[in-house]
Amino acid sequence: MSRNFTIIAACDENKGIGKNNSIPWNIPEDLLFFKNHTQGNVNEIYGSNAVIMGRKTFESIGKPLKKRYNCVISKTLNQEDYKDQHVYIYRSLTECLEDLYKKEHIIQVFVIGGAELYKESLSLPQCICVIINNIKGTYDCDSFFPYFDTSNYNLQTCVISPRVTCNIYNKLK
Repeated sequence: MSRNFTIIAACDENKGIGKNNSIPWNIPEDLLFFKNHTQGNVNEIYGSNAVIMGRKTFESIGKPLKKRYNCVISKTLNQEDYKDQHVYIYRSLTECLEDLYKKEHIIQVFVIGGAELYKESLSLPQCICVIINNIKGTYDCDSFFPYFDTSNYNLQTCVISPRVTCNIYNKLK
């Protein structure tokens, strides 16, 4: 593996990311930010960007994300059940990344959740960027973004709206 990937997430003030397999807030500007960052070439059905998610995240979304190459990490789902839906099932994050890095049409790779996949992804050297939308307030969450050592990253912050601030952590070389 030689190419890099980005983690993208949204968290409340307690680092909460979800409750009962769903996002506990409905903030359109956060969803638009996510879409604009992860969507690839809008002229292709597969897109030029890949999104990697765990099974629970995929099931909570309920369908493949349009104009993105959808990868699901699961030990229970079967590829044959999704072959016509543009969803690609992998047994591990490593297997998924190795396959994606062979695909010339993939420009960017994003890990989009959930908590276990975020934790595993943060431990890999190919993770060069972590984008976290900080949602103002606290919500009833049962899933949380894992701790990571931010001293290895350069931080850029931008305000998306009064309810959302984005922190972009770029790994130091």
